[in-house]
Amino acid sequence: MTEKYFDIEGLTCNGCVKKLKSILEPISGIEEVRVDLNNKEATLLFSKELEISSLQPSLGKYKLRPKNKLQLHENQNQKDTFISKYKPLFVIFGFLLLITVFVQFPFHSFDWLKWMKHFMAGFFVTFSFFKFLDLKGFSLAFSQYDIIAGKWKVWGSIFPILELLFGILFLTDSINSIVLAVLLVFLIISTIGVVQSNLRGKKIICACLGTVFNLPMSTLTIVENLLMIAMASFMLAMQ
Repeated sequence: MTEKYFDIEGLTCNGCVKKLKSILEPISGIEEVRVDLNNKEATLLFSKELEISSLQPSLGKYKLRPKNKLQLHENQNQKDTFISKYKPLFVIFGFLLLITVFVQFPFHSFDWLKWMKHFMAGFFVTFSFFKFLDLKGFSLAFSQYDIIAGKWKVWGSIFPILELLFGILFLTDSINSIVLAVLLVFLIISTIGVVQSNLRGKKIICACLGTVFNLPMSTLTIVENLLMIAMASFMLAMQ
Protein backbone atom coordinates (compact mmCIF):
# COMPACT_ATOMS: atom_id res chain seq x y z
CA MET A 1 0.00 0.00 0.00
CA THR A 2 1.22 3.48 -0.89
CA GLU A 3 -0.14 6.74 0.55
CA LYS A 4 0.11 9.85 -1.62
CA TYR A 5 -0.90 13.44 -1.04
CA PHE A 6 -2.38 16.01 -3.46
CA ASP A 7 -3.53 19.60 -3.66
CA ILE A 8 -6.96 19.88 -5.30
CA GLU A 9 -7.98 22.63 -7.71
CA GLY A 10 -11.71 23.25 -8.24
CA LEU A 11 -12.89 22.13 -4.78
CA THR A 12 -15.49 24.59 -3.42
CA CYS A 13 -18.03 22.78 -1.22
CA ASN A 14 -19.06 19.51 0.43
CA GLY A 15 -20.88 18.59 -2.76
CA CYS A 16 -17.52 18.74 -4.56
CA VAL A 17 -15.99 16.46 -1.91
CA LYS A 18 -18.71 13.84 -2.46
CA LYS A 19 -18.40 14.15 -6.24
CA LEU A 20 -14.61 13.76 -6.21
CA LYS A 21 -14.78 10.74 -3.90
CA SER A 22 -17.45 9.12 -6.06
CA ILE A 23 -15.10 9.43 -9.06
CA LEU A 24 -11.93 8.21 -7.34
CA GLU A 25 -13.16 5.43 -5.05
CA PRO A 26 -14.37 3.03 -7.80
CA ILE A 27 -11.03 3.21 -9.64
CA SER A 28 -9.10 -0.07 -9.46
CA GLY A 29 -5.94 0.39 -7.43
CA ILE A 30 -7.33 3.11 -5.13
CA GLU A 31 -8.23 1.67 -1.74
CA GLU A 32 -9.12 4.82 0.21
CA VAL A 33 -9.81 8.49 -0.53
CA ARG A 34 -9.69 11.21 2.14
CA VAL A 35 -10.52 14.79 1.14
CA ASP A 36 -9.92 17.92 3.25
CA LEU A 37 -12.22 20.72 2.03
CA ASN A 38 -10.71 23.48 4.19
CA ASN A 39 -7.14 22.91 2.96
CA LYS A 40 -8.22 21.64 -0.48
CA GLU A 41 -6.12 18.50 -0.09
CA ALA A 42 -6.60 14.79 -0.77
CA THR A 43 -4.90 11.71 0.63
CA LEU A 44 -5.10 8.61 -1.58
CA LEU A 45 -4.18 5.06 -0.53
CA PHE A 46 -3.01 3.00 -3.54
CA SER A 47 -2.83 -0.81 -3.73
CA LYS A 48 -0.88 -0.55 -6.97
CA GLU A 49 1.12 2.11 -8.77
CA LEU A 50 -1.04 4.56 -10.73
CA GLU A 51 0.05 7.64 -12.64
CA ILE A 52 -1.94 10.71 -11.63
CA SER A 53 -1.94 11.81 -15.27
CA SER A 54 -3.99 8.71 -16.14
CA LEU A 55 -6.64 9.69 -13.58
CA GLN A 56 -6.97 13.34 -14.60
CA PRO A 57 -9.27 12.88 -17.65
CA SER A 58 -11.98 11.32 -15.46
CA LEU A 59 -11.83 14.10 -12.84
CA GLY A 60 -13.41 16.85 -14.94
CA LYS A 61 -12.87 20.28 -13.38
CA TYR A 62 -10.95 18.86 -10.41
CA LYS A 63 -7.16 18.87 -10.79
CA LEU A 64 -4.82 16.95 -8.49
CA ARG A 65 -1.27 18.18 -7.91
CA PRO A 66 1.12 15.85 -6.02
CA LYS A 67 2.70 17.10 -2.80
CA ASN A 68 5.10 15.50 -0.35
CA LYS A 69 4.31 14.38 3.20
CA LEU A 70 6.33 17.20 4.73
CA GLN A 71 4.18 19.80 2.98
CA LEU A 72 1.02 18.05 4.19
CA HIS A 73 2.11 18.03 7.83
CA GLU A 74 3.17 21.66 7.63
CA ASN A 75 -0.33 22.59 6.45
CA GLN A 76 -2.02 20.42 9.08
CA ASN A 77 0.09 21.83 11.91
CA GLN A 78 -0.36 25.45 10.88
CA LYS A 79 -2.93 27.14 13.12
CA ASP A 80 -5.16 29.45 11.15
CA THR A 81 -6.15 32.42 13.27
CA PHE A 82 -9.33 34.37 12.61
CA ILE A 83 -7.29 37.18 11.04
CA SER A 84 -5.35 34.88 8.70
CA LYS A 85 -8.50 33.09 7.56
CA TYR A 86 -10.24 36.29 6.59
CA LYS A 87 -7.18 38.33 5.63
CA PRO A 88 -8.39 38.95 2.02
CA LEU A 89 -11.69 40.33 3.32
CA PHE A 90 -10.00 42.60 5.86
CA VAL A 91 -7.50 43.87 3.27
CA ILE A 92 -10.25 44.69 0.77
CA PHE A 93 -12.37 46.46 3.39
CA GLY A 94 -9.27 48.33 4.60
CA PHE A 95 -8.41 49.53 1.09
CA LEU A 96 -12.00 50.58 0.40
CA LEU A 97 -12.15 52.46 3.69
CA LEU A 98 -8.84 54.23 3.05
CA ILE A 99 -9.64 55.22 -0.53
CA THR A 100 -13.20 56.38 0.14
CA VAL A 101 -12.12 58.48 3.11
CA PHE A 102 -9.26 60.19 1.24
CA VAL A 103 -11.51 61.02 -1.69
CA GLN A 104 -12.71 63.92 0.49
CA PHE A 105 -9.20 65.12 1.39
CA PRO A 106 -8.24 67.73 2.72
CA PHE A 107 -11.29 67.18 4.98
CA HIS A 108 -12.45 70.78 5.38
CA SER A 109 -15.84 69.16 5.85
CA PHE A 110 -16.63 65.46 5.77
CA ASP A 111 -19.82 64.30 4.04
CA TRP A 112 -20.81 60.95 5.55
CA LEU A 113 -23.52 60.35 2.97
CA LYS A 114 -21.02 60.86 0.15
CA TRP A 115 -18.60 58.51 1.88
CA MET A 116 -21.27 55.80 2.10
CA LYS A 117 -22.02 56.13 -1.62
CA HIS A 118 -18.33 55.86 -2.49
CA PHE A 119 -17.83 52.92 -0.13
CA MET A 120 -20.81 50.98 -1.47
CA ALA A 121 -19.74 51.70 -5.05
CA GLY A 122 -16.30 50.26 -4.31
CA PHE A 123 -17.79 47.34 -2.39
CA PHE A 124 -20.14 46.16 -5.13
CA VAL A 125 -17.68 46.69 -8.00
CA THR A 126 -14.84 44.89 -6.17
CA PHE A 127 -16.92 41.97 -4.94
CA SER A 128 -18.52 41.45 -8.37
CA PHE A 129 -15.05 41.47 -9.96
CA PHE A 130 -13.87 38.51 -7.88
CA LYS A 131 -17.05 36.59 -8.69
CA PHE A 132 -16.54 37.12 -12.44
CA LEU A 133 -13.07 35.53 -12.21
CA ASP A 134 -14.76 32.14 -11.79
CA LEU A 135 -18.46 32.65 -12.49
CA LYS A 136 -19.20 28.93 -12.76
CA GLY A 137 -17.43 28.14 -9.49
CA PHE A 138 -19.17 31.04 -7.75
CA SER A 139 -22.60 29.87 -8.97
CA LEU A 140 -21.94 26.38 -7.63
CA ALA A 141 -20.69 27.61 -4.23
CA PHE A 142 -23.49 30.20 -3.97
CA SER A 143 -26.17 27.58 -4.63
CA GLN A 144 -25.04 25.73 -1.48
CA TYR A 145 -26.61 28.37 0.78
CA ASP A 146 -28.52 31.09 -1.10
CA ILE A 147 -32.31 30.59 -0.96
CA ILE A 148 -32.81 31.61 -4.61
CA ALA A 149 -29.66 30.14 -6.19
CA GLY A 150 -30.39 26.83 -4.48
CA LYS A 151 -33.58 26.48 -6.52
CA TRP A 152 -32.77 28.60 -9.58
CA LYS A 153 -29.16 28.04 -10.71
CA VAL A 154 -29.21 30.98 -13.14
CA TRP A 155 -29.41 33.36 -10.17
CA GLY A 156 -25.75 32.60 -9.47
CA SER A 157 -24.83 34.13 -12.84
CA ILE A 158 -27.21 37.09 -12.50
CA PHE A 159 -26.12 38.02 -8.97
CA PRO A 160 -22.64 39.42 -9.85
CA ILE A 161 -24.15 41.40 -12.75
CA LEU A 162 -26.62 43.06 -10.37
CA GLU A 163 -23.80 43.77 -7.91
CA LEU A 164 -21.81 45.47 -10.67
CA LEU A 165 -24.89 47.44 -11.74
CA PHE A 166 -25.48 48.68 -8.17
CA GLY A 167 -21.79 49.66 -7.97
CA ILE A 168 -22.04 51.69 -11.17
CA LEU A 169 -25.24 53.41 -9.97
CA PHE A 170 -23.51 54.45 -6.73
CA LEU A 171 -20.39 55.50 -8.62
CA THR A 172 -22.37 57.74 -10.99
CA ASP A 173 -24.57 59.08 -8.18
CA SER A 174 -27.66 57.64 -9.90
CA ILE A 175 -29.25 56.37 -6.69
CA ASN A 176 -32.87 57.15 -5.83
CA SER A 177 -35.52 55.74 -3.48
CA ILE A 178 -36.57 53.01 -5.91
CA VAL A 179 -33.00 51.78 -6.47
CA LEU A 180 -32.31 51.78 -2.72
CA ALA A 181 -35.53 49.87 -2.01
CA VAL A 182 -34.61 47.24 -4.61
CA LEU A 183 -31.09 47.06 -3.18
CA LEU A 184 -32.46 46.46 0.31
CA VAL A 185 -34.61 43.55 -0.91
CA PHE A 186 -31.56 42.20 -2.79
CA LEU A 187 -29.36 42.38 0.33
CA ILE A 188 -31.96 40.99 2.74
CA ILE A 189 -32.67 37.96 0.52
CA SER A 190 -28.95 37.17 0.21
CA THR A 191 -28.53 37.55 3.98
CA ILE A 192 -31.28 35.03 4.78
CA GLY A 193 -29.31 32.16 3.23
CA VAL A 194 -26.14 33.23 5.07
CA VAL A 195 -27.95 33.31 8.44
CA GLN A 196 -29.56 29.91 7.82
CA SER A 197 -26.19 28.34 6.95
CA ASN A 198 -24.59 29.72 10.10
CA LEU A 199 -27.45 28.50 12.29
CA ARG A 200 -27.19 25.01 10.78
CA GLY A 201 -23.43 25.01 11.28
CA LYS A 202 -22.82 24.03 7.67
CA LYS A 203 -19.13 23.94 6.75
CA ILE A 204 -19.17 25.58 3.34
CA ILE A 205 -17.20 28.14 1.41
CA CYS A 206 -18.40 31.75 1.62
CA ALA A 207 -18.82 32.90 -1.99
CA CYS A 208 -18.79 36.63 -1.20
CA LEU A 209 -15.39 36.91 -2.93
CA GLY A 210 -16.09 34.13 -5.40
CA THR A 211 -13.87 31.06 -5.29
CA VAL A 212 -10.54 32.88 -5.54
CA PHE A 213 -10.15 32.83 -1.75
CA ASN A 214 -11.03 29.89 0.50
CA LEU A 215 -13.15 31.87 2.97
CA PRO A 216 -15.26 29.73 5.32
CA MET A 217 -18.83 30.80 6.02
CA SER A 218 -19.12 32.48 9.43
CA THR A 219 -20.87 35.22 11.39
CA LEU A 220 -18.43 37.66 9.76
CA THR A 221 -20.38 37.22 6.51
CA ILE A 222 -23.56 38.18 8.36
CA VAL A 223 -21.87 41.30 9.77
CA GLU A 224 -20.69 42.24 6.26
CA ASN A 225 -24.23 41.93 4.87
CA LEU A 226 -25.81 43.76 7.80
CA LEU A 227 -23.36 46.65 7.33
CA MET A 228 -24.50 47.04 3.72
CA ILE A 229 -28.16 46.80 4.78
CA ALA A 230 -27.62 49.49 7.44
CA MET A 231 -25.97 51.86 4.94
CA ALA A 232 -28.68 51.32 2.32
CA SER A 233 -31.41 51.86 4.96
CA PHE A 234 -29.77 55.08 6.16
CA MET A 235 -29.52 56.45 2.62
CA LEU A 236 -33.13 55.50 1.91
CA ALA A 237 -34.21 57.33 5.07
CA MET A 238 -32.25 60.40 3.92
CA GLN A 239 -34.01 60.53 0.52
